[in-house]
Amino acid sequence: MCRASRCSSSSGPADALYRDRLIKPDITLKDYKDISVPRPHSEIGDKEVDEALERLRLRFAELHAAERPVQAGDFLTVDTHILKSGAVLIGESETDAQLEVDKERLITGLAEGLIGQAVGETRDIALTLPADYPKKDLAGQNVVFRITVKSIKERRLPPLDDEAGQAGRTRPDLRGAPAGGPRRVAGGRHQSDEQRFENDVLKALDERMEVEVPEALIEREVSRRIRELETRLQEQGVKMDGTCSTQHLPRRPQGGTTPPGGAEGSAGAGSGNRRRARRLDRLRRRGG
Repeated sequence: MCRASRCSSSSGPADALYRDRLIKPDITLKDYKDISVPRPHSEIGDKEVDEALERLRLRFAELHAAERPVQAGDFLTVDTHILKSGAVLIGESETDAQLEVDKERLITGLAEGLIGQAVGETRDIALTLPADYPKKDLAGQNVVFRITVKSIKERRLPPLDDEAGQAGRTRPDLRGAPAGGPRRVAGGRHQSDEQRFENDVLKALDERMEVEVPEALIEREVSRRIRELETRLQEQGVKMDGTCSTQHLPRRPQGGTTPPGGAEGSAGAGSGNRRRARRLDRLRRRGG
């Protein structure tokens, strides 16, 4: 039987189909009848139901202007400046910035410093920027945030009681939410359990398979990625040279199989495929 890479002289739909069938990988599935995969079953209690209902309320929350000082959880419109050694840092100021007073999301100490601030008030809050701050030259530095609060809004959650007719009419998902809460959570958990079970089954089957990847299939994939790379370079006004070619790829030794489990006997073939994968990644990054 001819090699797939040497059958390119044929033409016509039938020949194209024949070539496609030639380059499909050969998959050998070992005995699988003894595979046993436990089906997960998540327990659902009152805590899970309450958390799901709270997420539902947050989904339909509304923001309303608050005529009071800042509290935790508020949404603010602010003007900010960052000062270091008494000088305002260039490029570190924002106008009409939006932020939520959440200590889990803001720089440590900032949320606490905003509590009690009134609209129109300006405060200087001394902070130490975290080590992973985006501006590397400021990471870990002691600075001052000068913040002027321009508006305060509070989040109002819709009621969940079954008699909240108005909420039910404007938000159909909330109508009868307390009664339907367990059913909602159960449906989501069941779907998650089924997805995990399917993944576990596929993983168990994968450990029983041996796959022989034809050279022609690898070359076709490399050629496709090179064409995509060339297109991206052309869009950037760069002409691709002749260095990216399948002839520069390391060749897989003839014969042998490559079990996905990575057994010692398949180390040579497996490393060859990994080298090809790394070469493809380099080609993709070159065009990035």
